[in-house]
Amino acid sequence: MRFRTRRGIEVVAVADLSLDVADREFISIVGPSGCGKSTLLRVVAGLVRPTTGDVRLDGRRVEGPGADRGMVFQSYTLFPWLTVQGNVEFGLRIKGMAATERTRLAQDYIEMIGLRDFANHYPKELSGGMMQRVAIARALANDPEVLLMDEPFGALDAQTRIIMQELLVNLWQRTPKTIVFVTHDIDEALFLSDRVYIMTARPGQIKQVLNVALPRPRSLEVTTSPVFVDLKRTVLSSIREESLKAISLTGTE
Repeated sequence: MRFRTRRGIEVVAVADLSLDVADREFISIVGPSGCGKSTLLRVVAGLVRPTTGDVRLDGRRVEGPGADRGMVFQSYTLFPWLTVQGNVEFGLRIKGMAATERTRLAQDYIEMIGLRDFANHYPKELSGGMMQRVAIARALANDPEVLLMDEPFGALDAQTRIIMQELLVNLWQRTPKTIVFVTHDIDEALFLSDRVYIMTARPGQIKQVLNVALPRPRSLEVTTSPVFVDLKRTVLSSIREESLKAISLTGTE
């Protein structure tokens, strides 16, 4: 994926990158800042087209955004003029689902995220964590084949972030989806994922793939296990190495 800056400088964000995700697998992508993680996710979402190469979902080439891929961003992308119920129903309404069915389905997801008593509240009346729960419920209610998540908990405080991680794991176990999750938080990646992809410094490539051999269902206690600590040490070392390379390259420009 190449692009030009406003000053006309060509930047190669991602190069010679290939990865695969199995049906109903939860993978996370980590790496140093600026390595192209979010760019890669936007390519998969169809929001930008790769300079070369392609993305395929069940063999079908991705040509642009589609209902088969749901996206959850770090920013709270709710419609401020709609209630929680209205936001979760939005995609179902676009699909043409009957009112009674979409209301029932939306209520089911609102129940799953623990916001039944807030169904008629507007986004401005919710906390950050509550808004992100609604964004996740809206994406899941639309029943995408793949859920793409770009630092969805990055703006939350530490305690809320942990609660959201546990909520996401529980939702994923109840309604299994293929999830591609981008994060800077190594603990988060390991706690959530079946596999973790580590990217190199820009131009981003896949440097290493780690299988997270931790039993499911997972609770926070797993984060203190020897297996978790060893995996975290490996990821930290790998990302630190790439971050130092990035600093070195910046210093020579």
